[in-house]
Amino acid sequence: MNEMLSNSGMILRKWRSNSPAFIETIPESLRETTDLLIKDPSLSSKTLGIHWNVEHDHLCVSAPAITDSTLPTKRIIASVTAKVFDILGLFSPVIVTAKMLLQHLWILKLDWDSPTSKARVVPIKPSNYTTTGIMLTKLLLVTSSDLKIPSSNIFAWTDSSIVLSWIAKSPAELNTFVSNRVCSSTVETGVS
Repeated sequence: MNEMLSNSGMILRKWRSNSPAFIETIPESLRETTDLLIKDPSLSSKTLGIHWNVEHDHLCVSAPAITDSTLPTKRIIASVTAKVFDILGLFSPVIVTAKMLLQHLWILKLDWDSPTSKARVVPIKPSNYTTTGIMLTKLLLVTSSDLKIPSSNIFAWTDSSIVLSWIAKSPAELNTFVSNRVCSSTVETGVS
């Protein structure tokens, strides 16, 4: 591949692999040799802004710590949240909590520099649960189909007691909006 691309004037550089046999086939001049953020370059490399621990084949993201001893403000929370670079969305389940908190702070109409001690994450609209559930169902079905994973081996988790109660109820007991979405999700996934 290197030869074909180099004939077009495109030389791939900074190769990194967790396979010693593969990396030996790459000329040393084309290998990744330094990593300014990690003291031991053999352990980590940056790929698409995410640290890759080459030795253990783990992905890591670094997030700035809130070091101010005072209570965090909307400005600090927004700043820290924006500094987390996750181009692939692998860490979205963690980042979304901070974004939900920011959404709640906007609803409370707090100033940028007001302490957020009494703010807590609360649901905005029940319809968001059903919409999110539909999106999750579709994502699970497409992913399992592409990866050829039997649906009997797939589990979806929620800590929402609202969603769990909707799934447990008969569709006739729910309002039309919620009923249609719960039925769609449970029929497509085979949940009983």
